[in-house]
Amino acid sequence: MRSLRDTGPSIWMATSGQTSYPPLAGDLSVDVAIIGGGITGLTTALLLVRERSTVALVEADRIGASTTGYTTAKLTSLHGLTYASIARDHGEEDARRYGEANEAAIKKVFELTTQSGIQCDLERMPAYTYAVDKRLVGEIEREVEVAQHLGLPASFATATDLPYEIAGAVRFDGQAMFHPRKYCLGLADLVTREGGRLFEMTSALGIDSDGVLATAIRQRAGSGPTMWCKRRRCRSSTPSASSPQTFRVTAKGLRFLPTFASPRNVPKRRRPHPVHPVLLRRAAALRDRRRGRPQSGKAE
Repeated sequence: MRSLRDTGPSIWMATSGQTSYPPLAGDLSVDVAIIGGGITGLTTALLLVRERSTVALVEADRIGASTTGYTTAKLTSLHGLTYASIARDHGEEDARRYGEANEAAIKKVFELTTQSGIQCDLERMPAYTYAVDKRLVGEIEREVEVAQHLGLPASFATATDLPYEIAGAVRFDGQAMFHPRKYCLGLADLVTREGGRLFEMTSALGIDSDGVLATAIRQRAGSGPTMWCKRRRCRSSTPSASSPQTFRVTAKGLRFLPTFASPRNVPKRRRPHPVHPVLLRRAAALRDRRRGRPQSGKAE
């Protein structure tokens, strides 16, 4: 685990225990394979195990040691000035669903923590989005108005615990803060005790073109045979010294369901605007500089 003496330390990593789940060491067939051992992956694993599914979760690093281990540690349905823009661009019903989903997630964390006795310093606190510029108060007030209309715990505030004055803030009551990695370690313990399997230091490399979750796994530590499984038919071979130590894990009959905003599953009127070409050129120039390549075109 990292400590506070490390470069880029995380207090959550420095104040939680170590994990030692094994890497994947061969072929495995399960109902559901989950990639990523953060809050989302572990919660999904636990809920599926409790629904009598066989579950395997693979994590490229250690449990809760990536995004979750370096997060802000707040649980809130207030994300900047979100609801006014969602209601404007996608309609009031989508904005309401967004808020309800986030409030349900907070409720689920309290439910799992209370029922299972997870010690993660969880406590209720208000959340704020504030502005110090008086010219932005109108946007703050609009966000409060929309959030209240959607049934969210919103109010307008002019004072916080910050050591300086603010012009105005959106306040959401009933939000929370916690120790995110202790929470993840508690979830991981529940998953394994209830029949799920966790594999650390195991990187998922891909999903096959048909959408069946036939995931390639790279084992960072140790050695062994290479197992290739695709569409439920498997063969194994011993790799040469120069080939990577890899494994595949197949989830029988499981379809990969896209849940992100790709052009294929978002209605045309809701697709995000494309990235501006100037931004693409700047990104390419920055990448070339980092790789030591000569830049082409005019400087922006």
